[in-house]
Amino acid sequence: MKKLLSFFLSIALLSTLSFTAYATEVAPSVPQEHAIPSIPEEISFSHNRIIKGFTRSASNNLRVMNEYEILQSASAKSDAELLQEGYGEDTISQIRDGTIAELIRKSIFSRASLPSIELSELGYTESEIEYMKSLTGTETLADLSTRGILADCYTYNTFVSHTYNKSKDKTYFICNYGWEWDKCPNWVLTDCAGLGWNHDFHPDDAVDSDYNKTFKTYVNQGNASDKKYTTKHIYEKELQTAEDQFDMNGFYGSDYYVKSGSGTICLSQTGKVNDVKLSFKYGHNQFGPAVSVSYPWGVSFGLDGAETIFQPDEIVYNDFATVK
Repeated sequence: MKKLLSFFLSIALLSTLSFTAYATEVAPSVPQEHAIPSIPEEISFSHNRIIKGFTRSASNNLRVMNEYEILQSASAKSDAELLQEGYGEDTISQIRDGTIAELIRKSIFSRASLPSIELSELGYTESEIEYMKSLTGTETLADLSTRGILADCYTYNTFVSHTYNKSKDKTYFICNYGWEWDKCPNWVLTDCAGLGWNHDFHPDDAVDSDYNKTFKTYVNQGNASDKKYTTKHIYEKELQTAEDQFDMNGFYGSDYYVKSGSGTICLSQTGKVNDVKLSFKYGHNQFGPAVSVSYPWGVSFGLDGAETIFQPDEIVYNDFATVK
């Protein structure tokens, strides 16, 4: 009887831990788009793309790529490098044999059959729609990628501050992160925003109530002006990582998708800590298991289940803490 009672108590405790460990996504009481604290400026990229409103002019901390460009980059890497980045063995095989490329290609032809008004609400421009309506079905993925009809994903991680508070004997490391799609991606499944850092930092919610939360914008696929918003606390995993795993159209129903997300992560550690680093990755799921942060941990963490992993070219880093 004691063993049976102990078993049920263990299950109850496990259930409690499971429910409290993962943050709940909620809609704000006053719906509004989250404003990223930044100095307005424009940063130009190749492909004539421009992003407005980010804090740093270093383009390596901001990156925009579509799924084909990600596949090209992945194809050029060794299996060991892809495994290190979080790609699974099955996904690597599908990258090598062209399965993923063909899936993306077919999805474009399928979407091209939609009425022009629906394509417009999904984020396509008039010229992109005109091109899609002229497709013959013989175009290669390389051809399609040059015409702007593959969804681009913008990702960034930017430095905010790195300070040491003498009275508290604590170091604080604060960074912005985020992503945004220029149009609705072809797959809206379970994606994940992941963060990794070095040393023994942990997210610190005491500095600001808006820190360590991801603010997401959902857009109606049939009416782009219809936007809704959610807030979700990031979930800290073991060994210097945190994630926000989410259903791309689960919170407000299948008519909506997550167009963008952003947040400010605040980390703290006892003592004076120099040489700090932070990495941000956005994992997009096309047909595999749900994306989640995986081993190896820290700045070089991977993302399991991601067919495409979007990330800035460089991590955020700072050498010496400012003493306050």
